[in-house]
Amino acid sequence: MGWDLGEFKQKGTVETRWGTRDELLSACNIAKECGIDILIDAVLNHKIGADRVEPFPAVPVDAQNRLKDAGPEREIEGWTAYDFPGRGEKV
Repeated sequence: MGWDLGEFKQKGTVETRWGTRDELLSACNIAKECGIDILIDAVLNHKIGADRVEPFPAVPVDAQNRLKDAGPEREIEGWTAYDFPGRGEKV
């Protein structure tokens, strides 16, 4: 499932296909109460409508075992920055 957490034009006021931000947070809280972990699956470094690239820390991983670090943390750039006014002061 996927949620638009309201950072885009609707700023949380328009329900998305899977529900509102409050419904997502409620589902996460219920899962936590039941001992279920929540995993975030974020796709980085593609132009999902971002306005520009921005730097962020990343750790290279082993090509054969993506759970194993293959080097130290380093700064990389990806298309993750949005400049639209509805975002306000969020970084």
